[in-house]
Amino acid sequence: TQMYYDEESMMNSLSIPLQKRILQQIYAKSLKKVELFQTITNSGFLSEIMMRLKSEFAQPYQLICKEGDVANSMYMIRKGVAAAFNGKNVTDVQSALLLSSGQAFDEIGLLADNVLRTASVVSLDWCDLGYLTKQDFATVVSYYPKQRKLLEEYVLSPSLCVLGHVPCQNKLSSNFNVLRVDF
Repeated sequence: TQMYYDEESMMNSLSIPLQKRILQQIYAKSLKKVELFQTITNSGFLSEIMMRLKSEFAQPYQLICKEGDVANSMYMIRKGVAAAFNGKNVTDVQSALLLSSGQAFDEIGLLADNVLRTASVVSLDWCDLGYLTKQDFATVVSYYPKQRKLLEEYVLSPSLCVLGHVPCQNKLSSNFNVLRVDF
């Protein structure tokens, strides 16, 4: 017999302190690696972000997001490897930016309105993702205006190079690999 469960209803049946402890175990390690949140020291803010992250799984070669779509959520890779590339289909890939555990993409979509994705992202193996919607993010930052200002300064930084709203190699040379990928 196969059993299915609804993660959201299961979590909502638990007390808030227990929810926070479980979600911290699931997301804290990966969230700390996301450069966007590394300047944030307010543990209450980070805890609220974790409370609103949702899980998603992608199978190998599944398109996670498509170039030209509105960026209305941020994705964080907990486990697995994905590739950001220019084009709308996996067959369009000529070169790609590899993304792995602790890296995020589409962060700008949380802070700006009607931003179109400038790249597509495809999973290269099984990916365990966390995603945060613009609406959930707006709820959290409404209570934490200082953290919103820090995040806006980061995203609008002139030194930030963006490919699909992912910091490029000149910003994080040790964390990103650019290479040709054959599909």
